[in-house]
Amino acid sequence: MQQMHLNSSFQVQVQERKQENKLLGVSFDSKLQNVTVNIDTLFNESAEHLHTLQGLADEVTILHKDVGLLNTSTTADEVARNVSERSFEKLSKDFASVTKQVQAVVSSVVNLESVKTRLTHLEQDPKVYFDVSFPNYKVANFSENDVLKFNDTRYNVGGGYNSTTGNFTAPTNGVYLFLINGVNDYAGDTMKSFNLNLRLEEATVAATTTSGSKSGSGTAFAILELLVGSRVYVTIDHISQTDTVIGQYFTSFMGVRLF
Repeated sequence: MQQMHLNSSFQVQVQERKQENKLLGVSFDSKLQNVTVNIDTLFNESAEHLHTLQGLADEVTILHKDVGLLNTSTTADEVARNVSERSFEKLSKDFASVTKQVQAVVSSVVNLESVKTRLTHLEQDPKVYFDVSFPNYKVANFSENDVLKFNDTRYNVGGGYNSTTGNFTAPTNGVYLFLINGVNDYAGDTMKSFNLNLRLEEATVAATTTSGSKSGSGTAFAILELLVGSRVYVTIDHISQTDTVIGQYFTSFMGVRLF
């Protein structure tokens, strides 16, 4: 009887333990489920955080690239600026060189125009020149201060020289160059000489002598500004009856209008 009571009591205890275990199991399952849920939540949150972190990492990468691009852009800007400065400097030098060349061309054109104008002026200017002498080798019988009437005319352009009077009469205003040359003859050891004088109207403007031990020569020239009608001629002085002039362009008179 007592044993049956014990068995009943044990069974009750066993049932109680089972019930407790069942309750514990339910509690455990509930807690495990909560933990699982928490773990899932944490995992999801971790995944979200990981995604966020990944996004942040991507943004950092993009930012890094942007910074690199910015540095590259800055470098490119500096290079472009340097290239632009060098290009501008070269362009300035090229422009200065071209400007000088243009100025040289302009100057050349101006000079050419000046030359052209001068040539046109020269073409329009009357040409005046003459060259005269004596046809014979020896010419004598001169008197003191005679005008030499050169009658062998090589040139007389402009018609200014008159072989009858020995005068050159300026046919136009201008600046003229005149030259006289004289050569005397000799007889043995006798010294002979004479003077030639270039005269403008009544004034002597140049002179030469032909003195020498046997024979001699002399030359004189003058540049004169003449008006139309001005007379230029050659006279002879300091002569003797035995003086002889050597002609055939040894003794001559010539002139030319310069401008």
